[in-house]
Amino acid sequence: VAAIARVDAVAAEKLLETLAGQPPPVAPRAMRLARALAAVADTKTAAERTIEKGLSHADADVRAAALHAGGQIDLEPVLKKARDLALKDKNVRVRLVAMQELRDSVQDDGVLGVFTAVLGSASDASVREDAAVALGRSRSELAVKELVKALGDREWAVAVCAAVSLGKPTQESAVEPLLALSKSEDWRLRGAAIVGLSHVTKSEAVPPILAATADKAAAVALPAVACAKALTKQDFGRDSAAWLKWWGENGAKLKLWTPEELKARREKFGYAMSVADVFKDLDVIVLDSRGDQIQRVLERVETGAVAAPAGKGKDAAALGVPYRKTMAGKHREDGLQPFGVYVSNCTGEVLPDDIECISWFVRTGGYLFGSCWSLGETIEKVYPGMAKAVHLENELATVSAEPIAESSAYLAGVFDGGVEPHYNLEGPHMIEVLDRERCEVLVDSPQCAAKYGVGNMTVWFRAGHGLVCDSVNHFNNQGLVNATWLKEAEQRQAYAGDRMAMPWSQWRATNGEKWWGSNTKAAEQVFDRTALSLVTNFVRSKRQEEL
Repeated sequence: VAAIARVDAVAAEKLLETLAGQPPPVAPRAMRLARALAAVADTKTAAERTIEKGLSHADADVRAAALHAGGQIDLEPVLKKARDLALKDKNVRVRLVAMQELRDSVQDDGVLGVFTAVLGSASDASVREDAAVALGRSRSELAVKELVKALGDREWAVAVCAAVSLGKPTQESAVEPLLALSKSEDWRLRGAAIVGLSHVTKSEAVPPILAATADKAAAVALPAVACAKALTKQDFGRDSAAWLKWWGENGAKLKLWTPEELKARREKFGYAMSVADVFKDLDVIVLDSRGDQIQRVLERVETGAVAAPAGKGKDAAALGVPYRKTMAGKHREDGLQPFGVYVSNCTGEVLPDDIECISWFVRTGGYLFGSCWSLGETIEKVYPGMAKAVHLENELATVSAEPIAESSAYLAGVFDGGVEPHYNLEGPHMIEVLDRERCEVLVDSPQCAAKYGVGNMTVWFRAGHGLVCDSVNHFNNQGLVNATWLKEAEQRQAYAGDRMAMPWSQWRATNGEKWWGSNTKAAEQVFDRTALSLVTNFVRSKRQEEL
């Protein structure tokens, strides 16, 4: 439509006016269309006028869509109106979208006042939760004051988000309130206090972190251990006495990172790094389930060259990203900690106590990845209202996938060089997006949309201080093992390059191998890198944000 507007702006404006006057779901789509037309000089004014008008629409979906459209193009009248809607709109989702669009401006005194007021007065816990997360971007003493109050919120999710936010600006005034919270009888609050203190990087915050390494709750002890190891380059596990002894002998000499050094440390993950380097020293927790097995993919990641066994003559590739497994009913015992990533392998079936552990993990900063059935079994229960599963019973198919958010950093390397991935569907849960403004579709399939009425393949959204990504395919059961129609070695090699992102270097080194003559044997040697690239991109993003 934007292309048409460049040819006939008058027709484009009339179409936009007509669509904006229709009832939902058409009118919200008109707001998204207006965002595109705002980039065309001849329709810019009409598009902006349409978006502004949408802010006062009687339907909440239209207001939410208008807020997001205006925020995406930095439309000043919309951002000003967003302050009022964040405070007063009767619809929770509209308020959440308004805060999302204001989040990057929290340093502005007026916007800061909106978030502090929302945190202290909103009746809906999800609204208070998002306000607490946003205030973690501010170094204002007003933000600190309101976050301290929120540590006593009646909803634990709000309190833990406030605790983590309190530590992120690295203010000394955050230490005492977090230290007090770290003595709570509730493991969720104790753990969030330790995560908050881990962000502070002040010497007075270190001893309580070291003491927490022996906490009886794994979710409290593990982030303390992760922080202690990162700060000291030592490893005493969960032996708090050893940690405190080391600190007594060496703490005065230890130079903690400055905010500038932390920034530089995070930025290194924005440069080209191998998959192994991105995952290095990261706590990767995998749900041992009966469907998918991302661990099989992690085990095949090249981590460098090692000396080959005697008589082999060449160096061999060292393989494997380290991970640990958990299972249904064991999450509290095994511990999830937010300086790591958690993969919910399909089928994703866990118990209610596990859901609480995962919910705490995500809200305190963890990244959650799910495949196939995990959307309905895990993700919807952890963070409802963003997307839901559409079950295609007994459906088996291999379908093409295409990028939607083409400029997203999360898709780097997935579709590069003309790669067109195939996704394998096994009785899958397709994805219906419930909140179009806060849940982004990265990958879709026109083939699935035409056949099933829904084509969303991969989505992501923020949840508390963490992030959730879900994909309809399996991480592991991809690639040549399913491409049974391929009969010749050359066909398999072309498929591995075109659909599985096999590097040219690997093709040059292996194209004469006999195993290319069999799908099964070739699948043992070549795995689909597109799913791994997607997960790696999110992990890279996490490393840029962590301590």
